[in-house]
Amino acid sequence: MTAVDSRAGLAKKAVRPAMPARLMLSAPAGAGKTWSALTIARELVGPDGEIVVIDTEEESALTYADEHDFLHIAWAPPYDPRQLAATITDLSTDRSRCIIVDSESHFWMGEGGTLEIANGKFTGWKEATPAQDEMVLAMLRSKSHIIACVREKQAYAVSENSNGKQIVEKLGLQPVQREGLDYEFNVAASIDMGHNIVIHKTRCRRLADRTYRPNHAEELAQQYKEWLDGGHPVIDPDVAKDVVKRVLALPDDPGDPAGTSLRKQCISEIRDRFGKTEHTLEEDVPELLELVALYEAKVPEPEED
Repeated sequence: MTAVDSRAGLAKKAVRPAMPARLMLSAPAGAGKTWSALTIARELVGPDGEIVVIDTEEESALTYADEHDFLHIAWAPPYDPRQLAATITDLSTDRSRCIIVDSESHFWMGEGGTLEIANGKFTGWKEATPAQDEMVLAMLRSKSHIIACVREKQAYAVSENSNGKQIVEKLGLQPVQREGLDYEFNVAASIDMGHNIVIHKTRCRRLADRTYRPNHAEELAQQYKEWLDGGHPVIDPDVAKDVVKRVLALPDDPGDPAGTSLRKQCISEIRDRFGKTEHTLEEDVPELLELVALYEAKVPEPEED
């Protein structure tokens, strides 16, 4: 029988690190997703921060370029979630940047999206599910703020106003994306046709069950940012990049399924002790650097000719 090592000794006091935003905004067309996302993004990154909009909506975000300062990527089909994952990964820097995807719905049901990859076949999900998961992981692992705008299926209802006159109202329903995507974010909100922002799901207690009236997106963003920044200080991004570079320089054997190479062992121990490198607490950085140095010291000296 193979010996199993207990990880009980890795238990330590849980603390919340400072982190980037993970916000999902869903709404029917015309409710104000793009404007609200730009307003929130600016508050998150500050006056000198950078906003990048990945625009699948026929470049509609450009209509706001006179009032909002941002970089723009016009995205035409195919809406391959794997390509979006690669783009988000390349754009990821730190919390001075916010990446807005407007909209995520195209990468689900648009040309070349997840549903088209599956091609309506049960066996097609063998490729489609990993493609979707790759996109989600890229958003979750980004060091930058992420705002994902999602369309909602539309329906109409007939009601009476205060004068007894019948009116037709546009209603927002389920987000057009994989069911449960909202649980991947630390805040999920919807915008109704009256431009109210309703918080449906959040890990930030201050935002829980709140409804923000029209023109109050900045208030939401300020409270959200305070919570994000209120965690324990984390490793400097430049130091984190240097750690990753040093770890990747360790010897590795791609054909080693047991993971016994120095690189794989170091990566495994870092994950066990510190979690994600970019989430390493500032107070734990000396210990992290010491660990990497120990593995570097194990690298064999090159043989002389």
